[in-house]
Amino acid sequence: MASWELSPLYRHASSVLLPDSHRLVSIHKDRVVLRNIQTLQVLRTWALPLPASAPTRSSGDPGPSLNLNLTVSPCAPFLILVAALKHRTAWVIHPDHEGLHARLDVGNEGAVAVEWAHLGPEGEPVVLSWSAHHLRLSLFRLADPGNALSIVNPKHSHPHGYSFRPDGAFLAVLERHHSRDVIGIYSTSAWSLMRDPNSDLADVAWSPCGRYLAAWSAVTDYTLHVFTPDGRLLSTFSPYSSLSPPPAPTASSRASRKPAAPAPPPQPPQLGAHDLSRRERSTAPYVGLGIRTVAWAPGGEWLAVGGWDGKVRVLSRAGRWAVVAEVGLPARVVEPVVAWREPAGWVEKTRGKGIVSFDSLPLPHSLTPLAPNFAAPVPKIGIAKLLWSSSGRWIAAWDAAHPHLVAIYTFPLSSDVAPSPASRPRLHTLLVHSAAPASASPGASAGAGSGGGVRALAWQPAGARRGSEEEDGEGSDEETLVMLVGEKKGLTLWRSTGDGAGVAECVGIPAPADVAFPASSLSFAPDGRSLLLSAPAGPGAAAGEETFCVAYPVYDYDEMREAEEDGAGERTRLSEDGLVADGIDLGA
Repeated sequence: MASWELSPLYRHASSVLLPDSHRLVSIHKDRVVLRNIQTLQVLRTWALPLPASAPTRSSGDPGPSLNLNLTVSPCAPFLILVAALKHRTAWVIHPDHEGLHARLDVGNEGAVAVEWAHLGPEGEPVVLSWSAHHLRLSLFRLADPGNALSIVNPKHSHPHGYSFRPDGAFLAVLERHHSRDVIGIYSTSAWSLMRDPNSDLADVAWSPCGRYLAAWSAVTDYTLHVFTPDGRLLSTFSPYSSLSPPPAPTASSRASRKPAAPAPPPQPPQLGAHDLSRRERSTAPYVGLGIRTVAWAPGGEWLAVGGWDGKVRVLSRAGRWAVVAEVGLPARVVEPVVAWREPAGWVEKTRGKGIVSFDSLPLPHSLTPLAPNFAAPVPKIGIAKLLWSSSGRWIAAWDAAHPHLVAIYTFPLSSDVAPSPASRPRLHTLLVHSAAPASASPGASAGAGSGGGVRALAWQPAGARRGSEEEDGEGSDEETLVMLVGEKKGLTLWRSTGDGAGVAECVGIPAPADVAFPASSLSFAPDGRSLLLSAPAGPGAAAGEETFCVAYPVYDYDEMREAEEDGAGERTRLSEDGLVADGIDLGA
């Protein structure tokens, strides 16, 4: 990768990239705007009809009142769903047609979230709507939106508590019936149901291959179940299940107990050095909160479980979902780990118009976690983010106890061979970001990533470079991780290289000095050739006045460069000066 190009800044309330990787849809005030992703030229706009109950405003700005949500269907024709949840109304828009495609009334009890059903390319468009107070999950078929199907008593609302199998054949929903949690597995063709009882579950996730369903408990327990699509339990993983102390004997039981001849102590099983060290690591942390995040490997052969104890445990399908590896941040980082440090003040020095390399961090290096505050609703501990690369070779993890560190683990295991010390996952790269103070922007989101911590992570999709390089007879195994850390006008990235060391860089966002753009969210287009960056509203800005831009990676081969330069004259190459700021007329 040679450089990046960035678009001008635009105002929006929310934006979504269409799955075709060619268009971008956004909301600003009461309008839905469709743009070309390469040029950001406006293709079509729609004005949303205000609900009758909406208060009139002289400015005509319904943004703060409507609180519009935006989502796009996963399959063609990529229908656009805009929901005004406070007014119990949703609109469906066809991106290739003028006017509104359909209108949905989500119920008198109101809705807290809406989303498209992932039913595959052959499935009919279905909208999911979660009602308030966990009363029901409604399914609106666009062919007959007046007759909605209902799943009563869902335990959670979007984005938790439900999961579609990748092919869209089944929907798994966590439900609460008669004070018990159940997993409802529905066939999306006939909506038939099969349930399996469990207790206090937090979330579910289908494997990418669609053969397994993972369900894990809430923070009060560390338990994960693996099911088949028909509801059969394959395995239960609970690393701390044997750590509960036996009940203390009562006085009566001690008095009635008769002395008996001492039995010979049982011989403990012979354990290898690696198994013994794993047992010691598993029992050393405190037994408190449970599972925080779960991520399937791309092929569905591995399941990574991130706990509140700061450990990442990898389960194997070949091992009947037993733990084959356990990794975490060490107290002292030594070789062969590659450590990088973000240069301090690089945004101010470059004014966001350059690409700066990370500095090499001398080893050994000691890591000091934050002191946990267990009185906080969400203590800053545990694995908060966990992402596999598209090849399954790398795992990026963020431990909230180390808010400015991103760890990248190499994962050379294969299910065809037995794990050995040389092939086990290990810490490969440590990215240390500068602990800059949080900006004074009142629109900055408060959460795990606020106050200078990691705000977002994303691996670039695998097809970004492969398409054009294969035409030249060359291939590339490089994979890129993009990170948003802190509230600065820039992003950081790590890219794997052939020598195994990798490259870490800082990429500035050349916004004007008087424009705050603390990027807080990012999303790649499916082809990986464009990156949507969003920032919260700045000081004094009204609700819905957030900003976004699009970043385009520029490679060294001519085919992509010609495609990117076609009609992209307003972009800013990081080696050049100038930026066109917010010059679009949304009324056009």
